[in-house]
Amino acid sequence: MAILDFPSSPSVGTIYPSPAVPGQPQYTYDGEKWTSGTSNGAIYVSDTPPPAPVNSLWWESDTGIMYVRYNDGSSTQWVSVANSNFNQSLTDARYVIRSGDVMTGPLTTTAFTASYGVFNGVGGTTTIGTFGAAGNCLEVLLDGSSNAMIQSFNRTSGTWRPFKIASGVLTLDTNGAGATITYGLTVTGPITTNQSATQGTIHFSSSGTRYIYYDGATFNFTGGKIGVDVGYQFRAGSGGATNGQTFNIFWDTTPAARFYVDNVYVGNLTISSDYRIKKDVIDLPTMWDTVKALRPIKYTQAEFAPPAHAAYMAAEALKARKEAEENPDAEPREVNTGPMFQADDIERWGFIAHELQETLTPTAATGVKDAPNEIQSPNPFTVIAALTKALQEAMTRIEALEAANGV
Repeated sequence: MAILDFPSSPSVGTIYPSPAVPGQPQYTYDGEKWTSGTSNGAIYVSDTPPPAPVNSLWWESDTGIMYVRYNDGSSTQWVSVANSNFNQSLTDARYVIRSGDVMTGPLTTTAFTASYGVFNGVGGTTTIGTFGAAGNCLEVLLDGSSNAMIQSFNRTSGTWRPFKIASGVLTLDTNGAGATITYGLTVTGPITTNQSATQGTIHFSSSGTRYIYYDGATFNFTGGKIGVDVGYQFRAGSGGATNGQTFNIFWDTTPAARFYVDNVYVGNLTISSDYRIKKDVIDLPTMWDTVKALRPIKYTQAEFAPPAHAAYMAAEALKARKEAEENPDAEPREVNTGPMFQADDIERWGFIAHELQETLTPTAATGVKDAPNEIQSPNPFTVIAALTKALQEAMTRIEALEAANGV
């Protein structure tokens, strides 16, 4: 029998003899004693590798992975207890074993089974996918152009489902079949259609009757009305800059198209005069004294912001600041915090709106005096009607005087 000459200063895990001697057992030093590698295995539970003899079992408590203490004839190591595709050493840096590990080697499992699978090198690409029971695969594909694509592949029919991300572009129809997003789509960047270099269509119904189509020059809205929440933005001409303010038009039954700037009613766009919308039609009474009471004026424009508009713009400015804080990478929204009317020295002629209402009739101007959310505007047809009636009266008097004097 061979004489055992154990090392005098062994470390935990030291094996003797090493390399192995045919016909002679190997021993492992556990920190206290030498134990035979063919027996005395133990079971350990911890989150770090324990010093243990060969044939011991260790359950890693933070990952749930089971290892066996194995000696391959030259060294002893912990080896995971898993299927044949996952028998890696604990110290093998090519594989991911626990949280924080970095995998530098390939990930491979049994391919094309009924419940899971990975296939590599298909068409010159690298693909990672998982098959469901019906043969569907959600595939993550890395091609030679550094594109990362997520696609759904139906193994039974051999067709791709319409979902792909490549070069930062989300494609929802890769096979002409369309795609449905049930719970909404959140996009932090632009949505781009690529029907052609200068055209694109966004559909809002499966029948294709409601859509926005850009023909290279004009946006065409088909199949429905256009509604806006805040309003349409002002712009100086077709290519001019915007000023942060919005406008809206509202049709009422007076009848008039009421024009709003932000939240302030500033006047009417149209005045209807069709006989079919008039009843109780009679001639105006004398306007001689009424027109004499009118006060034509000349003036220059003063700086003014209606109280409601000032409060509205202050709220919009606060909202814009919050939006910028929440989305620092987004283009900040422009808000015009200046007055609605800017002062100038340009001479103008006209009337005071509420004086026309007091002298002629309440419909001689829009709104009411000092309303916080209105800017009064005159109704020119009312003024013209009064002036015309007074002129007719003057003409009648002139003609009578001429007749009396034989003119």
